[in-house]
Amino acid sequence: MKSMIMRHDNLHSHTKYYLDEEIVRHGFVLLEITCGNVCGRNAYEISKEFSDLHNTRPDTRNPIIACVLSLPPGEKCNDETWGLIVREFIRQMETNPDEHLWFGVRHKNTLQDHLHIEISRIKFSGKIWNPRFELIKAALAASRLEKQFNLTPTTPMVEVGKGKKLVFNNKSQQRKPSRSMMTKAGLNKTPLEIIQDEIDHLLKIKNGIKKIVFEKLLRRKGIIPVPNIRNKKLVGYRFTYGKHSFKGSELGTNYKLKELISRGLIINSDENPIETIKKNITSNPKPASLPSQTNNPEDKKAVPTKPINKTKTLTERNRQNYYKRKSKHQKVDSIPAEK
Repeated sequence: MKSMIMRHDNLHSHTKYYLDEEIVRHGFVLLEITCGNVCGRNAYEISKEFSDLHNTRPDTRNPIIACVLSLPPGEKCNDETWGLIVREFIRQMETNPDEHLWFGVRHKNTLQDHLHIEISRIKFSGKIWNPRFELIKAALAASRLEKQFNLTPTTPMVEVGKGKKLVFNNKSQQRKPSRSMMTKAGLNKTPLEIIQDEIDHLLKIKNGIKKIVFEKLLRRKGIIPVPNIRNKKLVGYRFTYGKHSFKGSELGTNYKLKELISRGLIINSDENPIETIKKNITSNPKPASLPSQTNNPEDKKAVPTKPINKTKTLTERNRQNYYKRKSKHQKVDSIPAEK
């Protein structure tokens, strides 16, 4: 049994769908209220009954809880058992069905026999029912009802242990697809598998492979090996492929540095990894000097020029600025001497 639950405040549209007059006229299915404690029998009467109760507490937001309980295809229950299932389901949601206004409508227009439930959160006493974690509680209640009424188990969540830990009922749902399953299905490889296959292919060389060659060949395939250095020693690698990045330990135990060395990766112990990284980084070449516009060989010779003194002392700048300001307004006979 599967369950769906939600909160809303538009009961009239829901009841119109549950008890649709057009569907009844055409004669596809005969929709009637299967269970509940409401007095009305159509959408107008039921919505008025709920609205009268909600007017007692107009401050409540989304005062109705809608729920769907569906059986697997091929399995069916009669109306009496559905009524017992709904009452037990409301009790499993930690409330009393006799204290609320509710009803259920059974639909048979699909392969799965299912029932729609509408429950008012406002009790007859005026108190508000505010369930917490209703999605998890509904899934657990459905799993308990399957055992109680001998239904086929379909819910993925069950309680295990004293602390009521939620665990998947079928362990195969947690497993990731294996390589053989993906190849049979014709799916592409994942980025993790691509990196693993390339490393395995390079380490199959008999006499081993040097670290520099290992890194260059991986870069050609689009895999960037980023060395992890601690205290000037190579500790491991991080492999990036596109937007995906994995540590060696995340790829598996066979892809740690010790295992890579045992499988054929050659690393010189005397080599400093920081210096090798600096060598691989190509320095930007200096811009070439522009050729002279004239064809005279004398112009091409280096002409000694005096060094331009770009920085001037503070006193010289102050004296020049003082002279410029005064020269605009009046004649200056003398410039103040340097202190």
